[in-house]
Amino acid sequence: MSDRWHGYERQVRLAGFLIITVVMVQNVMLTWLFFQAKHEARRQLEGRLALAAEQSRLIWAAAPPPPPDSVVARWRRLNQSAGCTGTIVFDRHGRLALSTDSLSAAGAEGPLAGIDAASYRRLDETGAAASAVFLRGRQPLVRQYLRAGMGGGILAVESRADFLHALEGVAAFELWSSVILLLLVAGLSVWYFNNVLAPFRQMAAAARQTLGGERGSYGADVALVMDVYQRAVDDLRTKGRTLQQLYDQAKSGAERSEAVKRRILDSLDKGVITLDGDGRVTSHNAAAARMAGSPDGEVVGRWLAGSGIAARADGQRAFDWEPPAPDGSLRTLQVEQGPLDDEGGRVLILSDVTGVRTLEAQAALYDRSRWLAQAARQLSQRVGPLLDALRGGRDAQSAAGTLAGIERAIADFSTTLGYFPDGGQPTFSQEIVHRSPAMERVLDLVAKVAPSESTVLITGESGTGKELLAREIHRLSQRRGGPFVSLNCGALPETLLESELFGYVKGAFTGALRDKPGLLKAAQGGTFFLDEVADLSPALQVKLLRVVQEREVTPVGATAATPVDIRLVAATNRELSGLVADGTFRQDLYFRLNVFPITVPPLRERPEDIAPLAESILRKLAGRTGRDLAALSEGARRVLAAHRWPGNVREMENLLERALLMTSGPLLEPEHLDLRQGDAGEHSSGDYQGEGLLVVSARAAAEAEARLIKAVLEEVGGNKSEAARRLKISYRVMLKKIKDYNLV
Repeated sequence: MSDRWHGYERQVRLAGFLIITVVMVQNVMLTWLFFQAKHEARRQLEGRLALAAEQSRLIWAAAPPPPPDSVVARWRRLNQSAGCTGTIVFDRHGRLALSTDSLSAAGAEGPLAGIDAASYRRLDETGAAASAVFLRGRQPLVRQYLRAGMGGGILAVESRADFLHALEGVAAFELWSSVILLLLVAGLSVWYFNNVLAPFRQMAAAARQTLGGERGSYGADVALVMDVYQRAVDDLRTKGRTLQQLYDQAKSGAERSEAVKRRILDSLDKGVITLDGDGRVTSHNAAAARMAGSPDGEVVGRWLAGSGIAARADGQRAFDWEPPAPDGSLRTLQVEQGPLDDEGGRVLILSDVTGVRTLEAQAALYDRSRWLAQAARQLSQRVGPLLDALRGGRDAQSAAGTLAGIERAIADFSTTLGYFPDGGQPTFSQEIVHRSPAMERVLDLVAKVAPSESTVLITGESGTGKELLAREIHRLSQRRGGPFVSLNCGALPETLLESELFGYVKGAFTGALRDKPGLLKAAQGGTFFLDEVADLSPALQVKLLRVVQEREVTPVGATAATPVDIRLVAATNRELSGLVADGTFRQDLYFRLNVFPITVPPLRERPEDIAPLAESILRKLAGRTGRDLAALSEGARRVLAAHRWPGNVREMENLLERALLMTSGPLLEPEHLDLRQGDAGEHSSGDYQGEGLLVVSARAAAEAEARLIKAVLEEVGGNKSEAARRLKISYRVMLKKIKDYNLV
């Protein structure tokens, strides 16, 4: 009996040990499965957001700057189909640049809400995508960040993460409950092994005393133990069924996520094809199947392989492809490609642009025919009077002169054709208002130099519109799709001007916490306008000469140069040849900048433009201020024509803005024009015209200030920073007074 009881005792201990082990393993496995389900759900959600972010980036990249409203509309459609709440773009400074309606409060968390330092460093240095889960109020959200292809900015795609947040909460609760349960089980196991067999021993002892060790007593004890064990097994089975249900739910969610991704791809009107590292098709959407003429993936693969499109896509981000349509008609597909994974996989995006290319060809043909008709009319207008003179001429000398004029007209016509081979004599901006022959010659030079890549030097007095002509050269050039970046050399001190022009690298000086590209680099592919180039210091002239000669930029603190592709347009209101003779401006830089000089005449030398310019400025001011348009009276026209305009068009704008505020009638009269306000030194301090003493004193003080500032500027050779230091005023105050007194 003793041996049998010890056998039962070992079985009870073994049963308890098995129960404890099963409970511990069950809780550990349940916790592991919850975390696996959480990671799988997050991976699926991030994959869906990554696809939506890439599509949003492609929509952004396809739009011309600045992005039009259609980008936001396409983002909203993409968000609806992808189950996202919105898309937002932050510029390189972290400011909100563009967003959909649902992201109106997204800026409250900052541009990189929820992202850790490692992910930010990877996003900032390598351009790799990053994701983050965070709370906005009580709403759990997940964001996908993308910097690559955003020109230094950051694209964020946001989606609700209710299920993921709930799953994370359950997983965290399960983890802590498992830890607590394991501690309880450990304590209970100690108590169990010390006390659970005590009743059996007592019952055995009582049985030995009372029953004499009859078999039935031990059988009842064993039956009791077996009943407890059976209940524990049933409980384990119940928990196992619950765990299977949770696993089935997680698996169903993953399958639904995959189905959503499939529906998103099939809803796109662009063909999306993914290739592995060997160029084999791994997946495609419905649009790609329609383009190939069959839903079979092997047919799509043969279609791509037969055209050699996969090999052609190497090294090209986007290009046009002209395969025949399934019905045999001609079509044009735009192919865009990008990396898919680290194993050489790629994604091809095909867009049918047949209609777009047809419209572009028709528009070019229309522009060419319209320009040819206009050029023919101009030729007819010039040749007609000459032919009439030839018919009415009586001597050979006059006939020869008339024929020479006809030849020049035909030569000019041929030259015009040569400058605009793609059709379209340039149409200048409506902001350029002119009637004078002098401005006509200037615009003719602009039309001739704009299609080329030559460096242009624009000279002229302050306020004549040099920057406007620079923008017109950019708009008429082949670089009009690129950026137009301008910088006034006289508006910044030398140290700041160098970092703004050439940029700097991280650690170049105190406060340089990250790399910053300069404005020259920001103008990549476009035009860089350098205003007031005569104010450059000798050191910056040397660095600019290297930019002009080698087309490369060395940032402050860097050891290697970076190539730049820019078209340089410079401007100055000073005579550079005189500065070269004085030794304050480098001769080699002057020759590099003076490739194609254009001199803008001052307003006083083109009186034909004064009245049209005044009327154009009045229309612009009326629209801006909301005032009724006031016409110029004949007296006002005569007063404007008689003025010398030392400040040119800028002075006219300020004068007319004040006059428009002074008048309340339909006509702008001479009394509304105060032409004395812009001419410092026009009246001597001794002239008395009925003003009060304070007015005369203020005018005398202003005249004295103007004379002193002008004298100091002449002493320092036009260096505004040095002049401000000598006059003991700030640089900004110096610039304001120069502008107020027209000392340029």
